[in-house]
Amino acid sequence: FVDMDFGGAVETSLAHLAGLGHTCVALFNFPPELLAAGYTSALIARDVFESVAADLGVRGIHLPCSHNPREAFTVAAELLRSEPECTAAITTGWQFTGLLSALRAADLHVPDEFSVVSVIAAQFAEMLTPALTGIEWPAFEAGRMAAEMLIDKLTGKATVPRQHLFSPELVVRESTGPASRR
Repeated sequence: FVDMDFGGAVETSLAHLAGLGHTCVALFNFPPELLAAGYTSALIARDVFESVAADLGVRGIHLPCSHNPREAFTVAAELLRSEPECTAAITTGWQFTGLLSALRAADLHVPDEFSVVSVIAAQFAEMLTPALTGIEWPAFEAGRMAAEMLIDKLTGKATVPRQHLFSPELVVRESTGPASRR
């Protein structure tokens, strides 16, 4: 199979935010039903987040969260209301849409008052304002590699299962900055 190294992605993102002085960071992880079903990437993201946050002296807030914008907005709005010391978040996917909407609704500016890192393909990250700092998800390369692996399996060329995890590559854009004291 082909996937992102979500443990490495979370570790890289959290180290970047800690380096900017953020001491309380939220992880908008995969939806609760994927965690409950034992989805490996979700479990790895959670476990690495909790471990690395402790190692870095960062207070980590783990939030299982749907990728649905309305549901992500609700989770983000509750985070912003109940955890004012939280100044940054990492999203494992499209939860950033609800998070950015909740930040606008709370009149919090990115990156001056809140920083965001997401696992996102560059072509989407760069369409947003501000452009999202992100862990690159090489979607086209992943699709090509997965198709090749499937063809090899169907034609009998692949005799053993293969796994390829894409290493995280952090691209700093406009959505992260030094921690604010709001």
